Amino acid sequence: MVRRADPSRLALRSFAVVALAGLALMAACGRSDIVEHGLPPVCIGVRCSNHGRCVDAGGAAGCVCDPGYDPAGQECLPSSCAALPDLSRCNTADPPGFSYDLCIDQGCASPGCGTPGCNPPGPGFAIPDTSVTLCYDAAGVLGACPQSGEPFYGQDAQVGWDVLHPSVGERFVRHVFGAAEEPVVTDAVTGLMWLACVVGRGGAGCANLTGSTDGFTFDRAHTECEDLVWSGFDDWRVPDPFEARSIIDFEVPAPALDAGVFPGIASGLWAWTSATAQWDGTGWVVYLGSGGLSRGYGKTNLCSVRCVRTDHATVPLPLVRYEVDTASDRTVRDSRTGLLWQGCPAGMSGSSCAVGAAAGFDWQGALAYCDSLDWGGRSNWRLPNLNELLSLADIRTPNSPDAATDTTAFVGTPPSPFWSGTSRRGQVAPNAWVLDFAAGKDADADKSVVAPLVRCVTD
Repeated sequence: MVRRADPSRLALRSFAVVALAGLALMAACGRSDIVEHGLPPVCIGVRCSNHGRCVDAGGAAGCVCDPGYDPAGQECLPSSCAALPDLSRCNTADPPGFSYDLCIDQGCASPGCGTPGCNPPGPGFAIPDTSVTLCYDAAGVLGACPQSGEPFYGQDAQVGWDVLHPSVGERFVRHVFGAAEEPVVTDAVTGLMWLACVVGRGGAGCANLTGSTDGFTFDRAHTECEDLVWSGFDDWRVPDPFEARSIIDFEVPAPALDAGVFPGIASGLWAWTSATAQWDGTGWVVYLGSGGLSRGYGKTNLCSVRCVRTDHATVPLPLVRYEVDTASDRTVRDSRTGLLWQGCPAGMSGSSCAVGAAAGFDWQGALAYCDSLDWGGRSNWRLPNLNELLSLADIRTPNSPDAATDTTAFVGTPPSPFWSGTSRRGQVAPNAWVLDFAAGKDADADKSVVAPLVRCVTD
């Protein structure tokens, strides 16, 4: 698919990259080798996704693709998703004609197409931690995190990537590849690259307005990212809900982002994602006041947008995502994230979770249940953090009679809230986050309420 960015700027970028790579190559093996091997100078470093050959297309690199693949800029992408895993890149000419297309249920679709069926079926990257480092009980912040066997042990702050990597600089790195007004941020965990500033702002501190506004409608946000050339890159897109949530810092006040990494704020705390809700004319947004996801937000409202691109892949894309094991207690391995899940909600058991009934817990009880669980021959279970729990959500068909998850893998899942191990910051008696599988969205609940359900996880 042909990108809609300014061709003159793309040609300049291609020339700069080619010139640098060409000088290095000529220094190593000489200009005659390039000519001898028949590689046009503009094609140095262009691989056409290993499914075609690069040609000189009027002074710029282009691709002649193998059968079954279509040219998309300097890539060759499959035109059919038959036998390809979900979230594989593909190419479709269907409206709205965005450059970034994904395989979803064996069909090729553009996230942001305007229907829930184009929403991605889960994250396509390694699940990041939540940045929570403080431990809580039902009343507030604890002076020290509890030890094994003590009340409230096993919560978010005690497990995960953040425990082993306390410095934010180990995860997020700011770069300026192009103009000084165009900083970007790379995420070592997810492999995503972000605008350091929301669209409409620039500069080192993101305080400079680069246009007339930093608030856009849903459709305009997609156009802005599609047409954007920033810091030398032209393949930006609106993040999906899983991507947008991946950079949320659940331990800082509004906006719920690390200000040292993503400085400055937009004119509002609502940020667009690429996903469409089931109600006509509404979409999914992230509320930066808390980091929560919200659906049903009118697409004509003006929200900020922080464009994203995939810098490098961090997880494989298996053809079969969920691997179910019923040899002992039912477990489900997510081959995309690597997480192993309790196959039945707490209170249910059996190979098809047909024995018993899902049981509600208060937050302390939920933590204790997972910490003491012996299931599937394992005893190292824990209550999942909010991002891990969200990874199970299917936001394509929310509010159906079934739970908004893969109910073939997670049989017997009620369309109900499930506890996470993540506390919600900023409340006198902080609530904890839950994931409501009636809709695939998060909310928060009083930790003393004995209602949310539990599904434990381990690595």
